[in-house]
Amino acid sequence: DFTSAVTGPITLTANYSLDTHTITYINDGGTLTGEYPESYDYEHSVNLPTPTKQGYDFDGWMVTGSSEIISPEIPIHSTGNKSFTAHYTPKTNTQYKVIRRYQNLNNDEYTEEAPEIYYGTTDDIIEIEYNTPVGFKDPTTSKTLTILPDGSAEKVYEYDRHTYLYTFNSNGYNATSSLATGTYKYGTEITLTAGEEE
Repeated sequence: DFTSAVTGPITLTANYSLDTHTITYINDGGTLTGEYPESYDYEHSVNLPTPTKQGYDFDGWMVTGSSEIISPEIPIHSTGNKSFTAHYTPKTNTQYKVIRRYQNLNNDEYTEEAPEIYYGTTDDIIEIEYNTPVGFKDPTTSKTLTILPDGSAEKVYEYDRHTYLYTFNSNGYNATSSLATGTYKYGTEITLTAGEEE
């Protein structure tokens, strides 16, 4: 307070407070858990946290607006507010399934085979071949599949049997057929018994 006259020596001491700067994280679909720094000051370095993202590996942080991955630390004597964007690489061992169901011979229901387990790159869009066996029709389902990050993607194919018109004519012979003229599914067994000409 210098409202009064100074009549002798005086000592002044300067007091300072450290500026605090904010840290912003753009996780790009990832998650930060636990405690992590959201601010820093000039006198302290700060280690950046490691986010997780299902189906992806974390590569590091980039300064927002840049494409270069930086050291996972804000070094001592840094200044200014910071914004960092997480960078990830999709995993190449993400599971997906192919399920094939085949129409039964004796009814219109389907029998499911054991799932086929495969692995691919997260979020890739792939094409899965029908591999239709003889006597069955191609499925009507699209061949494309997106490999989901959580490994739950599955492609289900249902295969209907071809049907054929069967006509029996003994043509004057003493012959018999186990089935009458009609339409039957692939795989139907027909027994013919031939006798002598009438």
